Amino acid sequence: MIERIRYDGVARCSRTFRRDGAALVMLSTLGPGIVRGDSLEVFGTVGPGAHLIVTEQAATRVLGGGASSRVDAVWTVASGATLELCPEPIIAHLGGDAMISTTIDCAPDAALIVRDLASVSNGARVRLRTLIRVAGRDALYDSIEIATDAPPAIGTVVGIGRTPEVELLDALAAASHVRVGVGVLSAGLFVRVLGPAVWPVRELQDAICAMIATHREKPAGGSDRVGHGGSANGPSASRDATGVRASLSLR
Repeated sequence: MIERIRYDGVARCSRTFRRDGAALVMLSTLGPGIVRGDSLEVFGTVGPGAHLIVTEQAATRVLGGGASSRVDAVWTVASGATLELCPEPIIAHLGGDAMISTTIDCAPDAALIVRDLASVSNGARVRLRTLIRVAGRDALYDSIEIATDAPPAIGTVVGIGRTPEVELLDALAAASHVRVGVGVLSAGLFVRVLGPAVWPVRELQDAICAMIATHREKPAGGSDRVGHGGSANGPSASRDATGVRASLSLR
């Protein structure tokens, strides 16, 4: 059961939904989007054996203003746990400027699916930074700046844990109308997708994520009983099932 839900400021979080044995939550904010000068922090912990999917209610708009905006997300994924970060696209408008950073520390037998997608208008800029550490060692550091001269839509998918063979992803990419680059990590796969618009990139990302999820091993000792919870200056909800627990905090 849900123990607690609390909202402060403009941050919002849905109730917990169920999807194929995982807990799913949708994040959102009140207002038109991220205005220059805004600062948002997200902290999350996925406990042993838990499976948490985090998505968003709508695309994130990056708007102009007096200063650069910043979004920092920090996650910890415990042994046998799975975290899927599947946000909606980032749409940057004229004058918008944002730095969006995601840091994930995970156990050696944890599984991750992490993706992002951005489209930037003339006179806007978005910087995306992702750092993933497995058992305390860097498994991935990705930093990209997307500005006016970038392709219309740029997306990334990272899979950590058991992932499909590169040949399967190559075949999937060959059937699409976007440009795809696939890299092999020591602990998984890295895929960059460039396209003429958001939706063709998004469709291929969905297919890649589904393929990774299909090939992912169920964590040893894992359970389909999961939880979601948290506290701080933002939405917070919690659910505990026989010690298997995930937590989320926004401010």
